[in-house]
Amino acid sequence: MFKVIVILLLAVTTPAIAGEYEKYWDTWHKNATLIKQCQSEKKVKLFLQNSIADLGNAERTEANAEVVETIILTKPACFLSTLSTLSQEECKSVVKFFIRSPLYNDAKQIEKSLKSVHSKKVSCYVG
Repeated sequence: MFKVIVILLLAVTTPAIAGEYEKYWDTWHKNATLIKQCQSEKKVKLFLQNSIADLGNAERTEANAEVVETIILTKPACFLSTLSTLSQEECKSVVKFFIRSPLYNDAKQIEKSLKSVHSKKVSCYVG
């Protein structure tokens, strides 16, 4: 009887979980497209904060890393400006996981992009 209950629970919850998963990624992709344009520092800041919170999830971390690295390479001034609005702890996490250890681009390429911007220094990141 226990097996029957487990099977019934799985049959009922699996489609709901799959639907939530698809909804999450649909929303994520829409937001990522806008975030890459870096038109709103508030949205980029929230994305960076969520990226830090997602570090324990490999799938999300990989997806977030691609977006963060794209921002760094295409909008470095916006990225540094947004980085300066994070708490010291958040900033250090972004530097450690997305600048010093990029997944998709060479760290030297990331550093070069950030150094190309004549910006005020960000306390947790010295390029």
